[in-house]
Amino acid sequence: EETKGNVTYSRKEQQQQLQEYWTAHGNLNIPKSHKLLGNWVSNARWGYMRFMEGKLKCNGINDSRIKILTDMGLHWNVGKRKGPVDRSRMKTWSERFQDLLEFRRIYGHARVPHVYKGDQMLANWVLTQRRQYKMMKDGKRTYMTPKKALKLFDVDFVFNNTCGRGKTMDLDKTVETAANK
Repeated sequence: EETKGNVTYSRKEQQQQLQEYWTAHGNLNIPKSHKLLGNWVSNARWGYMRFMEGKLKCNGINDSRIKILTDMGLHWNVGKRKGPVDRSRMKTWSERFQDLLEFRRIYGHARVPHVYKGDQMLANWVLTQRRQYKMMKDGKRTYMTPKKALKLFDVDFVFNNTCGRGKTMDLDKTVETAANK
């Protein structure tokens, strides 16, 4: 539900408003400034982005809502993002953990740099693991579990990587050093 002024609209009413917008404009490229639908569509797009990233809070967005709104012609990615997120290319936690093990095998450590041309998605995953671990330690709701944290500890994962900030890691030199051992 969305509240505008003193009026609350149900999802069905919002979908009806989307249909009316489509009829009037021939598209669903709704600007954020639109009086009735702007905030709702902006929140739905934010929820879509979070859903595609596997986040907990998604503003009620799920596969069925995505299908309904996509079938109606809603464009999820506007602005700087290019094209929809391909969920088939997204890896599970276990698959990313295997990528981390492969990184560790090659470089001799599990300190994936923030910018890693070899696999930027792995670098992003590592950053997410650090954030999720901190949330778990702080008692907040998180995807991190003690079991996952222990698996990461077992491979010498560095949860607090602030000591290396500001230094760039020469991975070619690291590989050379590991090969000479």
